[in-house]
Amino acid sequence: MDREHLRQQIVTMRQSMLDEGILDQYFIQLEKLERDGIPDFAEDLTAVYFRDTIQRLAFIEEEIIGAIRVKNAVMQARQFFQEGNIEG
Repeated sequence: MDREHLRQQIVTMRQSMLDEGILDQYFIQLEKLERDGIPDFAEDLTAVYFRDTIQRLAFIEEEIIGAIRVKNAVMQARQFFQEGNIEG
């Protein structure tokens, strides 16, 4: 594939993503920042977003697991209380 063909594919894919609502005016603003002298801005921002997202998802997962453990402990304590077993 030559360069012009690849460039045209990128233009077509970009327009398709805009038409489908995958990309929006914020993406266009990011592109403008790159053209205004901040090279690789969109790429760097995207990389930071995904890096931070992975860390935040891991934190959320840990919190969910902790919440499940607390729920299970409370349910068990409640069952002991209902059975009159105070020592558990």
